[in-house]
This record gives sequence, C-alpha cells and structure tokens, in this order.
Amino acid sequence: MEGGGFIAKVSRWYNTVRFFGISFLFTFASILVLVAYRIGTPPIEVVTVGYIYMPISAALSYYVFRRKYGTLEWLSVGMMSLA
Repeated sequence: MEGGGFIAKVSRWYNTVRFFGISFLFTFASILVLVAYRIGTPPIEVVTVGYIYMPISAALSYYVFRRKYGTLEWLSVGMMSLA
C-alpha cells in the first residue's frame, strides 16, 4: 500500500521527542521575550539581545563543532549582526 512507510516514520518516538524538545525551546524563548516586555525592558534592548546570539552561535559552532564556514557566510553573519 502506498504511503505505508510514511506512517511508520511519523510514529517513531525518537522523532516526536526531538520535535517536542525543539518546540519547547522556541516556546521558552518566546516566553522570555514576553517576560522582558512585562518587566519594562525597552523593545530595542530586547531586539538587540535577540540578535547577539547569531554571531556567538556561529563562532561557537566553528570552535566546538569544527564547522567550516565560507567567506560569504562569515560576511553575511557580519552584515546581519551590524545591521
């Protein structure tokens, strides 16, 4: 029957747990933004701190995971960080 392999892949618990872990982190990040607004943090500070993670995560992935980025990738990270 066509599509039978799809049901088997979707019903694996490993993929479901990974999905819920990632969705929990996104939800937690949204909650932190709402809490920051609730305690009176100016929106520009929330946005600035939100964009700081990008160059930090790129640098950490370079050193921790030994991931090699090309010149255009570093240039785009720099442009997005300075914008």
